[in-house]
Amino acid sequence: MNAFELLVEVEPEPTDTDTRSAIVVRCLGGSVKVGDLISAIYFPTGCSVETQIQVADIERYEGVFVDEIDSNHIARIHLRGKVPETTTVGCRLIGKRAHE
Repeated sequence: MNAFELLVEVEPEPTDTDTRSAIVVRCLGGSVKVGDLISAIYFPTGCSVETQIQVADIERYEGVFVDEIDSNHIARIHLRGKVPETTTVGCRLIGKRAHE
């Protein structure tokens, strides 16, 4: 499968930069790998926005980094790119493989 869906589980962590952030997510479908792209964010209100955000790192446990997570697993994903400030618990992040 070359697509994935993530659910934001915890409020995104504040950051001092507009181009890097970290979010705790649950993988709902497919699998997400380092380097994959998040192409859309769907908000609980029904609105959505297109994005170009890259998965920079996946932290399965504090200080334990992995290359991939799959369905029903929770991890903190470190992102490169502008994440909308309105991203909150319940948002769904939809993405695709960077290279497949």
